[in-house]
Amino acid sequence: MPKFRLTLLRPAWDRRSRLHPPGLLKTLHAPTRWLARLILPFNPDVFQLDLELIEISGRLSSRTKFEIEAHDFAVDHRNQGFWRGKLRQRVSTHHLRRLFRKVQRD
Repeated sequence: MPKFRLTLLRPAWDRRSRLHPPGLLKTLHAPTRWLARLILPFNPDVFQLDLELIEISGRLSSRTKFEIEAHDFAVDHRNQGFWRGKLRQRVSTHHLRRLFRKVQRD
């Protein structure tokens, strides 16, 4: 199992809100982090596309493949609406990329 996957799946969630999946809050855009804690208990599928990207990224071992997946996520039609596109209520590929690089270096 790649080290990146172990980092994302490590149970490091917030003790006050145990409802979010590990790795999700680490990679969301900053304004979305607090909003996610409010939304997830009522609509757990709202970040399904983001969780798919995190799951796929966890299986990857090369940066090139990661960059392809990050680009595919960025241009996915489900990310082009007002909520996910304009307001950026989704995973930050920049944060995910930074985490991926950090784990690859270690």
